[in-house]
Amino acid sequence: RQVSVAASAVVALGAAVPSGSIVASSPAHSTGAPAGSTCGDFSARRTRVAREILTCNQENWETNCLAHYSDDLRYVDGPGLTNVRGKDAMATYLRNQFAFSNQWLTVTDETCAADTYVAEWSLDMDLGTGELRKMPGISVLRFVQPDASSAGDAASSEEANLVAYHRDYLPDGKIWENAPIVGPLVKLQRQTYTSCMQTDIGCAKILGGVADEK
Repeated sequence: RQVSVAASAVVALGAAVPSGSIVASSPAHSTGAPAGSTCGDFSARRTRVAREILTCNQENWETNCLAHYSDDLRYVDGPGLTNVRGKDAMATYLRNQFAFSNQWLTVTDETCAADTYVAEWSLDMDLGTGELRKMPGISVLRFVQPDASSAGDAASSEEANLVAYHRDYLPDGKIWENAPIVGPLVKLQRQTYTSCMQTDIGCAKILGGVADEK
């Protein structure tokens, strides 16, 4: 749920943000996760690590995010625009991200099996121009799978509690819709697509489609 590309565009374009979709900044924020110390067949420690990574923010990202990643981490956002490889690169990414946006995430549901953690969440974000609230998203984390030959080794046990893969899925349309200049165009396109999909004419004649290529 690291919101970077779309969010930074809103800030970088630097014009007034339309009212009604972004609200004035409020000091009342919190993060959270489901009750209980374990999830599925995860240990309490793995559960804590996964939850800390997703709920980390500008106040604790070094201890609650970065410290739980493996050296060869791969991070990807939903559209694939952001693709970070390695813990050092992730440190730079997180530092830059939280320098321009404050974020507060609450995990609302989670599924844990084998080495994979999947969570649904709600995110509040302050871009400096106002807040976006209750944006839904999903994240997938995969923990390191130690070499079978090192089973029982203390270092291997510690490594098994590190995350090697992190991917966030966030519908960033609301962020783009509030961006100056391009925002109205994005909103119009989304509204047009939603409307034409429910008509007899369809979208191909309005927006173009594969039939136009033949």
